[in-house]
Formats: sequence, structure tokens, C-alpha cells
Amino acid sequence: MVTGKKVLISPRWIDRVSWNDSKVYVSLSREAIKNAPEYHPDTLNRQYEQKLYHHYGDSSQGNQPAEPTISDQEVRRRIAKKAYELYERRGRVPGREVEDWLEAERMVMAELNPDYARQLMHRFASSRVAERD
Repeated sequence: MVTGKKVLISPRWIDRVSWNDSKVYVSLSREAIKNAPEYHPDTLNRQYEQKLYHHYGDSSQGNQPAEPTISDQEVRRRIAKKAYELYERRGRVPGREVEDWLEAERMVMAELNPDYARQLMHRFASSRVAERD
């Protein structure tokens, strides 16, 4: 647990919330959070925002934070959810599971940072080859 100061964390970086345990799990390292710029309500301005983005991500990319690392399991969960949505939109007609999955994979990867998506696609392609062997 990181204590001692308040920091801001974008909701994008939240992996999950455990209401029973009163914990929020994020896709940032403990060290990154510990070294984040301290938050003071009276200093919430554009300068603080830029400092925050610079700390968590690459400020050369239009002040957008780097895509947080999410687990392969979470990416697959998102793809499965999207594939099921596509299946439902088609009227739940069977026989296009592979097409739905690939389209869902494309859609989810498009939502991610392009460099991060390329890394994931490479890992997924490698795991598919390993599953076939």
C-alpha cells in the first residue's frame, strides 16, 4: 500500500475494484505511483496535468499517457465480450465464431495504444502457434 501523499490516477489505469476488500487494482507499478506528482486540490490545472502525463507516459505523444499494461487475460476477456456482442448483433446464428473473434480482436486492439497493440498481437500470434503444436 502506498501512503503518505495523495496522487491522481486516471480511471483508464484501473484494472478492477474489489469492493469487499476496499481495494483498487491498477496497471501501474507501485514505484510509478510512489514517485507520481503529489496531488493538491488547489493545484489541479493544466500544468499539473502535463506533469502527470509526463510522469506516467510519453509527453511527446500529444500529452497522452502510455497505454497501461493490462494482462493478456483481461485483453482476452474484452475480446470475448466483444465477440459475443457481434454474435448477438448477427441474431445468434452459429457458424461465424472465428470471424466474430477476429473482428472483436481487431476492434479491441484498435482501442489500445498502437505500439502496445502490436506487442499484444505478436504475443497472441505466438501463443496460437504454440497451442496448435
